[in-house]
Amino acid sequence: MIAHMKNSLYDRGILPIHRVPAFVISVGNLVAGGSGKTPLVHLLAQSINSLGPIAIVSRGYHAKESGLPLGDELSMLSRRLPGTLCFANPDRAAAAQEAIAQGARLVILDDGFQHRRLHRDLDLVMIDAANPFGYGAFLPRGLLRDPPSRLKQADIIFVNGKLSDQLIFDLRKWSAAPLISVSLCVQRILDLQGKEQKSLAECKVGAFCAIGQPGRFFQTLKQSHVQIVDQWILPDHEKFEFSHIQTFAERCRLKGASAIVCTEKDAVKIPFDCTALPIYYLEMQLKIISGQTDWKKLIKIITSRGS
Repeated sequence: MIAHMKNSLYDRGILPIHRVPAFVISVGNLVAGGSGKTPLVHLLAQSINSLGPIAIVSRGYHAKESGLPLGDELSMLSRRLPGTLCFANPDRAAAAQEAIAQGARLVILDDGFQHRRLHRDLDLVMIDAANPFGYGAFLPRGLLRDPPSRLKQADIIFVNGKLSDQLIFDLRKWSAAPLISVSLCVQRILDLQGKEQKSLAECKVGAFCAIGQPGRFFQTLKQSHVQIVDQWILPDHEKFEFSHIQTFAERCRLKGASAIVCTEKDAVKIPFDCTALPIYYLEMQLKIISGQTDWKKLIKIITSRGS
């Protein structure tokens, strides 16, 4: 009811929507947790980086928990996208203005679907094929942050996973927007200094993470034919303490592991690499599986408006 009232006030113009002199693209989702929107932000920024200064604006949610001023997700994007301006600020309109003052003509609003205060020119929404509607209930009973009816405002819907006939049918109840199917794939395996490592196939490892969907990370390792001897899960965005990682690494070493492995989002929170085992992380890349024509149209629209 609160979400409906808030959206109604914005739709009717009662609550003001702030415009900025830049092309604004929102990347968001309907549910809480890891649907894959941050990899989409990376792929989008990577695809349009020739347009000059690009800014990514985020609320900086859980920055305190992660121990990083920008938070773990934005810190990861900043590292992978050198030259891209990154701002963490609950007042995303002010952050966008600051980005423009520093030369940005194009702003990507990370996790912006529920943030109605800043005008956006395009709304891109990521859906997790495994749980598209957050168990059909709002937080805390389910995972929904917005009702599925908000998909009417999506310009493009991205589906992370298999785009089944049933899912297409369910999405078409709410939106006629183009559907683009995507998948996360392992691009490289790196150590904390950024040195690429060989394949971990058939290796014994310990796996640890602090992400919204840990099961997806463990499944990726198993699909890469990695043998997980032990696993350790912390709440999403949580910071890692050296003593805890050291204990986990020692436990895995005694079980025959040759390394411990985490996600890239976790790796940015680890400022040390002197544990009982080496620490590696998976660098993931989002790939377009279907809907390439709509993806190319999207990039063309952004290029024409942002140049």
